[in-house]
Amino acid sequence: TLSEVCEDFKKDIVDGPFGSNLKREHYTEEGVPVLKIQNIKAFEIKLHKMDYVSEEKAEELKRHSFQKGDIIMTKLGNPLGVSAIVEELDKGIIVADLVRIRAQKINTKFLCYQLNSPKIKAHINSLQKGTTRPRVRITIVRDIPIVIPPLAEQQRVVNKLDSLSDSIALLEDNHRTEIESLVELKQSILQEAFSGKLTGG
Repeated sequence: TLSEVCEDFKKDIVDGPFGSNLKREHYTEEGVPVLKIQNIKAFEIKLHKMDYVSEEKAEELKRHSFQKGDIIMTKLGNPLGVSAIVEELDKGIIVADLVRIRAQKINTKFLCYQLNSPKIKAHINSLQKGTTRPRVRITIVRDIPIVIPPLAEQQRVVNKLDSLSDSIALLEDNHRTEIESLVELKQSILQEAFSGKLTGG
């Protein structure tokens, strides 16, 4: 289980504070960053529309803190279980709809890839509660079944998936550039067509 790849699962797999402990009135314009559900995408934490709390409030909520290298997972929404590694923030606090995972006995990137896999997502979603706002309990997250090959194999899988991800990103960039070129060509032709400059077949 996910708990078994942690040294102390009760401290290493935690969700955010109860709503009354972190309310809108506690947010500040600067300070310690707060990650919300809209910041978490598969494999990526988007740092837009960020909220913050004071150092004092962050200390009060330190049980719900994260640090660089931790995995953050969504436990509310559709789909559930979207996970990403903290890379651009040194520390911060999570809200109640998120789970922070700090697993010391497994390659973090291998674990993040696995948590975002169709198999794990199907498992999590099969155990969700609620119809209007699907969610999973922290106990479900702690009991997620994890495949743990030898560390060398974990790294081999990570290297392969990283390479594929880079190739996909390159294809997306090239495709986007081609589309933009075609749009510009279309606009140019439209301009010529309706200004009497377009001739020939």
